Amino acid sequence: IYFYLINITLSQDNLHVLKSYLADSNQSHIEKIMTYNVLNYNGDNDRDVYFRTIIGSVSPDMIVIQELNGINGFINFFINILNVINPNEWSYADFIDQSANNDIALFYKSEKFSLINTSLIPTAQTNGTRDVVEWIMLHNESSIIFRVYGVHFKANLGYEDRRRIEMSIMRDYLNQLPDNTNFIVAGDFNVYNYSTEPG
Repeated sequence: IYFYLINITLSQDNLHVLKSYLADSNQSHIEKIMTYNVLNYNGDNDRDVYFRTIIGSVSPDMIVIQELNGINGFINFFINILNVINPNEWSYADFIDQSANNDIALFYKSEKFSLINTSLIPTAQTNGTRDVVEWIMLHNESSIIFRVYGVHFKANLGYEDRRRIEMSIMRDYLNQLPDNTNFIVAGDFNVYNYSTEPG
């Protein structure tokens, strides 16, 4: 799954920036953001070849990953997958090791983006759930600042109300952002039924 960054993140005030940016024939490309739940990844080499094939075919410029198992999963994913697909092109945001041990991380191509800040939004309600990670990023060519939110809400049927609480905290936080803030929310929402899910 990928989002077209320019189409998603630009607010009304920045539309003139988009028009002039795309009008320049040397800057007429659109960056891709991918989100991917890699299911308890800790560097198990038997799956690396599949991750490399999938990510290589999508060819994202930024990727939000869910379910990296701690710092080992984070480092192994960077070295054994991303740095094999595109050697020396990828960088990463500051890694926050959460207690749930299925962590969220952001990787990006440093030619395209720069990291400004990494922080947590406290959405976790119990042990085994995760806070939302907020990354403030700069799109290098356009100089547009935007935020990426990495989410991984509580899984499984029967936890709908817990997801509702997590999503409500997230929504309240987004509502407090300054007008015209550019942002993308990406990750594993664990929504099982769109017509009945309270989140």
